[in-house]
Amino acid sequence: MSPTWLGVYLLGIEAYGLVGVFATIQVLAGLLDLGLGTTIGRELAHRSHTHSGRLEQRDLVRTLEVIYLTLSLIVAIAIVLSANAIVDHWLHIGQLPRASVVLSIRLMGVAAAVQFAGSFYQGGLMGLERQALANIITIIMGTVRSGGAILVLLVLHGGIVAFFVWQLIAGVIQTAVSAIALWRSLPAGHTPAFRVSLLHAVWRFSLWVSASALIGACVTQADKIVLTRLLPLEQYGYYTLAGAAAGMLWAFILPVNQALYPRLARLHAVGDESALEAVYHRSCQAIAVIMLPAAIIVALFSYELIFVWTGSHSTAENTHVLVTLLVAGTAVNGILSMPALLQSAAGWPGLMAVMNAVIAVFIVPTIYALVSHFGAAGAATTWLLVNVVSLVVTVPIMHRRLLRGQLRKWALSDVVYPLVGTLALGVLARYLLPPFESRLLLVTIIGSIYLVLVIVCGLSTTHFRELAREFAEIGRQAAVTP
Repeated sequence: MSPTWLGVYLLGIEAYGLVGVFATIQVLAGLLDLGLGTTIGRELAHRSHTHSGRLEQRDLVRTLEVIYLTLSLIVAIAIVLSANAIVDHWLHIGQLPRASVVLSIRLMGVAAAVQFAGSFYQGGLMGLERQALANIITIIMGTVRSGGAILVLLVLHGGIVAFFVWQLIAGVIQTAVSAIALWRSLPAGHTPAFRVSLLHAVWRFSLWVSASALIGACVTQADKIVLTRLLPLEQYGYYTLAGAAAGMLWAFILPVNQALYPRLARLHAVGDESALEAVYHRSCQAIAVIMLPAAIIVALFSYELIFVWTGSHSTAENTHVLVTLLVAGTAVNGILSMPALLQSAAGWPGLMAVMNAVIAVFIVPTIYALVSHFGAAGAATTWLLVNVVSLVVTVPIMHRRLLRGQLRKWALSDVVYPLVGTLALGVLARYLLPPFESRLLLVTIIGSIYLVLVIVCGLSTTHFRELAREFAEIGRQAAVTP
């Protein structure tokens, strides 16, 4: 039984809706980021290839750290003070005690502020290309966070308040460990100092990133905000569960993004166009091969997978359409992620900011209209439409300025070829799959289909075909060598 479903089982679907509220609060807390999280990664990467730049790294981290921690404190205070208003004027509580919900919101605020601070140190580690260390911390603390929450709920019989107390404790530990890791990864040198002059060098980039993040968060969280206002918390719990299923795709996307962003920034900084082009296309194809088979499997077999995940036909019935729509939207967002990273690495976050600003004008009325006719599925449809529009509009514009002449190669080699064959085979498998009640048999069959899709998707890309030929040649040479 997965941690997510165990949380639903132990908390109840209404209380689990508060977990979805927590996720939204975490994103909204990031609106005060001012672009510093992305800035620290990019600037540390830029300064890593020169001696003078490395000398400035400690002061840069201290300068942005002071601002970030101050913003974290503001986040915590603001949410703690507004907890009563959120509960009374926004959420639709059913059976949960009001006092528990208010206290949960306050704990969410402090926990979100702590995790907000932790993202700064994680960004710094990524900028120094210490991805392995950052990922080890994330994996270990993710296990501690999930395992501890299950222990609190299952063994100690804690409720929703105890759940958020543990989230706060785990967040404090992860932020402290990340901070220590970042400072130890910086070059040894003088005592770091706050320097206003360093802010002058990065404020324009930070401002654009902040504007893009602010508008982008409004776009990505609009569905959650509207649904918490229009739907009972219990129904929002189903949407949260579907969102958790779709969010699993980021486990395939984020490692590639985190590993490649510093390299893209460094290659652009030194002006190595050919290397930048090669890394960009390999990265786009890697995301396609890693993500698309999983997205297609989850979207096409959403009912079966939710049933396997939860053991409940009722839950599968209430969530499978939402999962399909949200997964499709997240997959498109994943395809868009590498072009968006290239824009940021090149110091040009304005394109996505303008695109998101245009979308933001229309998204809330669109969600209200679709939700009034189709319920939560209308909000999920909006998420898909938003990402399709962003992909179709921004990538062609980007390639008129960055990596000129590469749009056709990106569209065909990095997207269309790996998508079409994989999707066609997935649809055929969906059509041929008979109904089964055995969860073990479903897992076996769907898992086998997934492996076939991975192979088909990989062979549809030039980069992975080259790797396959290299491995085949190595195998052939090993076979003939006495």
